[in-house]
Amino acid sequence: MQEATMMYSAAQNAPTGYHFNEFTKVNFEGVINFLKQTVPIGSIYNLSRNPQSLDLMVVLEKSCGEALANFEDLVDIAFLGYPNSVCTLHSYGGLNQQLLSGSLFYSWACNDENIVYRKSNAETLAKTSVETYLAKKSYYNRLFKIEMIKACSFLDGATHFMALNRFELAVFMLQQAVELTYRCFLNLMRGKDIKCHELYVLRRNIKRFAPTLIGVFSDNEEEELHYLDVLGKGYCDARYNREYKIGKDRVIFLHQKVKALHSRSFELFASMMLKLDKYIDKYE
Repeated sequence: MQEATMMYSAAQNAPTGYHFNEFTKVNFEGVINFLKQTVPIGSIYNLSRNPQSLDLMVVLEKSCGEALANFEDLVDIAFLGYPNSVCTLHSYGGLNQQLLSGSLFYSWACNDENIVYRKSNAETLAKTSVETYLAKKSYYNRLFKIEMIKACSFLDGATHFMALNRFELAVFMLQQAVELTYRCFLNLMRGKDIKCHELYVLRRNIKRFAPTLIGVFSDNEEEELHYLDVLGKGYCDARYNREYKIGKDRVIFLHQKVKALHSRSFELFASMMLKLDKYIDKYE
């Protein structure tokens, strides 16, 4: 990984003007070249700012009519040497539709600062209109308010049950407060929900879209996953296990962390709206 770090740093002075010439900006050439030779790629974006890991969006050529699933095994092979990295496949049409709909995440992701490879004849992606951004801002504000009112209600419920020394019910409420918060940002940034109640699954998916929400429970990933597991166990056992008990100190700790998660969520949303305003200002 040290070599990869050096190569990434050295690539920061890469030449501009790659819109019209085939160009590889970040020097993890083994991965890029394998993908170029096996997958009909139009462009690749790297969303990671950490040289120790990659977060790639691979966009297929516009002319490619094959299903994304046909290329998933090839992507998995390409990333065998990067176990902590993420790579997602996107059709040109699907990604274009996200941009046309005013998706804030994909508007940020699909910019020239993040591009690491672009085929010389690749079709450019769509640009969002100011009217679409304005409508999206209204939608984001409405969705965030609805989702976070529910999440905060569960946090209030946890506070109520803690005052009654009903800590098992407090944990149930805290799990719901976290789950709904994660879901809120998946809907905002990903554009759709995930049909799963497991917090570690929601966390794994939100890691790309809202990374500032990661690490609230602990800077150590294993510890954070452990605390999410405690919440998940409480969510189930509070309903079905009559013998389920949890200590007061543990619940107080989890309550503080969920409050911190909600606080960070409101800060993140405010930051998102500022970023969206900047996009809108470009048209004015």
